[in-house]
Amino acid sequence: MQLHLSLKSLIPECMQWLDRARTSGDVDRYTSAMEDHLAVAGRLSPKVGIQLGRISHFWSVAACDAYFRADLNELACFFRWTIESRALLLRWDAVHSQLRPQLGKWPQEYSDSLRAAGPTVLSHWDIGKMSAQRYLEMVEKDARLNLFPQSRRIAHNTHDVFLTFLLCDAYALSTLFEPRKPLIAAYQGLLDNWKTQDQNTFAHHMRQAAEFHISRSKYSRGSKSYEFDYDFDRVFPIELLAVLALRRRGNLADFPTGHVLIDGPWSVLKDLPCAEPHSLIAAVLKRIKSGYPQFL
Repeated sequence: MQLHLSLKSLIPECMQWLDRARTSGDVDRYTSAMEDHLAVAGRLSPKVGIQLGRISHFWSVAACDAYFRADLNELACFFRWTIESRALLLRWDAVHSQLRPQLGKWPQEYSDSLRAAGPTVLSHWDIGKMSAQRYLEMVEKDARLNLFPQSRRIAHNTHDVFLTFLLCDAYALSTLFEPRKPLIAAYQGLLDNWKTQDQNTFAHHMRQAAEFHISRSKYSRGSKSYEFDYDFDRVFPIELLAVLALRRRGNLADFPTGHVLIDGPWSVLKDLPCAEPHSLIAAVLKRIKSGYPQFL
């Protein structure tokens, strides 16, 4: 697979992490804990979300490893399960937010916008629009309740803001959301030109956004946080892949960007083989729907 130089070190890191995770038996324990909760009648415990999030993280690292090894069958499974589980957890969080109208603890900066955009990358348009709508509700609530700058959940002017406006534009969602600061130039240029028919203009703005993505693809340390802290988000630039998927949805030209961070994964993901839904995701979804009428 085509890889940007900045990702080379992740090849052994992901392999070693997966080996440790499998040897430790953590995934089996998380799965067992989820099954215990699923066996209890009534409204599903929010603790299931914690366990599913941990399993989803395992799938996300496995997706990176499969991509590095060019194993398309494993990639199809692990990538889809990662996207579907993250979107499910986002929509469940949106229910918790809806049930607590005066509590402004959602959304989670940097990660929730990527969870919302994931189904769009897979061309799951109905779930993509629903995830975007639920994320937008939390973003608007954050701006409405958290009036002091230091209390805002979406406090920075990078991909969270970009995806908010991109998804609103693509799915015809209206919003009164205003970011704390103007969107950074790399993303604003792309937002203004994502539907352009000029290949050079499009490639230029995608490359600018890709370089910003790479500059912020680092592990967070202490009080220093970076946008793309997780391996999955470093390998698969969801906010940029969503642009390509949305262009495809709008029958716009599938221009190459000339940047391996984008063109590499897109060459595989745009025609990703079908994969069987994971039984855990299906079981959790069924229980959430039955226990939370607010779930969309």
